[in-house]
Amino acid sequence: MFPPSSPCAGVAMKIPQYEIFSGRADRDAVWLEAVDGLGAAVDRMKEYAKKSPGFYFVFCCDRRALVASIDTPKGRRVVLVDDFGPMLMELAKVLRGSF
Repeated sequence: MFPPSSPCAGVAMKIPQYEIFSGRADRDAVWLEAVDGLGAAVDRMKEYAKKSPGFYFVFCCDRRALVASIDTPKGRRVVLVDDFGPMLMELAKVLRGSF
Protein backbone atom coordinates (compact mmCIF):
# COMPACT_ATOMS: atom_id res chain seq x y z
CA MET A 1 0.00 0.00 0.00
CA PHE A 2 0.95 3.65 -0.17
CA PRO A 3 2.65 5.35 2.80
CA PRO A 4 0.34 7.70 4.75
CA SER A 5 2.16 10.79 3.38
CA SER A 6 1.55 9.76 -0.26
CA PRO A 7 -1.01 11.73 -2.26
CA CYS A 8 -2.46 8.34 -3.25
CA ALA A 9 -2.97 7.18 0.35
CA GLY A 10 -6.61 6.34 0.97
CA VAL A 11 -7.46 6.35 -2.73
CA ALA A 12 -9.25 3.22 -3.85
CA MET A 13 -7.78 1.79 -7.04
CA LYS A 14 -10.50 0.82 -9.50
CA ILE A 15 -9.92 -2.25 -11.65
CA PRO A 16 -11.10 -1.45 -15.18
CA GLN A 17 -14.07 -3.40 -16.46
CA TYR A 18 -14.08 -4.94 -19.91
CA GLU A 19 -17.02 -6.10 -22.02
CA ILE A 20 -16.86 -9.41 -23.92
CA PHE A 21 -18.76 -9.79 -27.19
CA SER A 22 -19.24 -12.48 -29.80
CA GLY A 23 -19.53 -11.60 -33.48
CA ARG A 24 -18.07 -8.67 -35.39
CA ALA A 25 -18.11 -5.19 -33.84
CA ASP A 26 -19.35 -3.60 -37.05
CA ARG A 27 -22.01 -6.19 -37.91
CA ASP A 28 -23.44 -8.70 -35.49
CA ALA A 29 -21.92 -8.13 -32.05
CA VAL A 30 -23.68 -9.81 -29.13
CA TRP A 31 -22.77 -8.81 -25.57
CA LEU A 32 -21.81 -11.78 -23.39
CA GLU A 33 -20.59 -10.40 -20.06
CA ALA A 34 -18.55 -7.77 -18.25
CA VAL A 35 -15.33 -8.80 -16.47
CA ASP A 36 -12.98 -6.95 -14.12
CA GLY A 37 -9.41 -6.75 -15.43
CA LEU A 38 -8.01 -7.24 -18.92
CA GLY A 39 -6.28 -10.55 -18.16
CA ALA A 40 -9.49 -12.07 -16.80
CA ALA A 41 -11.47 -10.75 -19.79
CA VAL A 42 -9.02 -12.27 -22.29
CA ASP A 43 -9.12 -15.59 -20.43
CA ARG A 44 -12.94 -15.62 -20.51
CA MET A 45 -12.94 -14.70 -24.21
CA LYS A 46 -10.70 -17.71 -24.90
CA GLU A 47 -13.03 -19.95 -22.89
CA TYR A 48 -15.98 -18.81 -25.01
CA ALA A 49 -13.98 -19.48 -28.19
CA LYS A 50 -13.03 -22.93 -26.96
CA LYS A 51 -16.67 -23.86 -26.24
CA SER A 52 -18.10 -22.33 -29.40
CA PRO A 53 -15.62 -21.29 -32.12
CA GLY A 54 -16.17 -17.96 -33.85
CA PHE A 55 -15.11 -14.34 -33.53
CA TYR A 56 -14.92 -12.77 -30.06
CA PHE A 57 -13.60 -9.45 -28.82
CA VAL A 58 -12.97 -7.51 -25.63
CA PHE A 59 -14.02 -3.86 -25.47
CA CYS A 60 -12.69 -1.30 -22.97
CA CYS A 61 -15.42 1.21 -22.09
CA ASP A 62 -12.94 3.61 -20.45
CA ARG A 63 -10.89 3.89 -23.65
CA ARG A 64 -13.81 3.17 -25.97
CA ALA A 65 -11.63 0.74 -27.86
CA LEU A 66 -11.47 -2.89 -28.88
CA VAL A 67 -8.46 -4.20 -26.93
CA ALA A 68 -8.34 -7.93 -27.75
CA SER A 69 -9.92 -10.36 -30.16
CA ILE A 70 -9.81 -13.99 -31.24
CA ASP A 71 -11.12 -15.57 -34.42
CA THR A 72 -11.53 -19.34 -34.30
CA PRO A 73 -12.83 -21.28 -37.30
CA LYS A 74 -16.30 -22.73 -36.83
CA GLY A 75 -16.38 -26.50 -36.89
CA ARG A 76 -12.86 -26.85 -35.47
CA ARG A 77 -11.80 -27.54 -31.94
CA VAL A 78 -9.84 -24.75 -30.31
CA VAL A 79 -6.82 -25.91 -28.33
CA LEU A 80 -5.38 -23.37 -25.95
CA VAL A 81 -1.70 -23.46 -25.02
CA ASP A 82 -2.66 -24.38 -21.44
CA ASP A 83 -4.23 -27.60 -22.77
CA PHE A 84 -0.83 -28.84 -23.94
CA GLY A 85 0.71 -28.96 -20.44
CA PRO A 86 -0.48 -32.46 -19.42
CA MET A 87 0.08 -33.81 -22.93
CA LEU A 88 3.66 -32.51 -23.03
CA MET A 89 4.38 -33.98 -19.59
CA GLU A 90 3.17 -37.39 -20.81
CA LEU A 91 5.26 -37.09 -23.98
CA ALA A 92 8.35 -36.23 -21.89
CA LYS A 93 7.81 -39.39 -19.82
CA VAL A 94 7.55 -41.52 -22.94
CA LEU A 95 10.65 -39.98 -24.49
CA ARG A 96 12.71 -40.39 -21.29
CA GLY A 97 11.76 -44.06 -21.19
CA SER A 98 12.80 -44.68 -24.81
CA PHE A 99 16.41 -43.56 -24.46
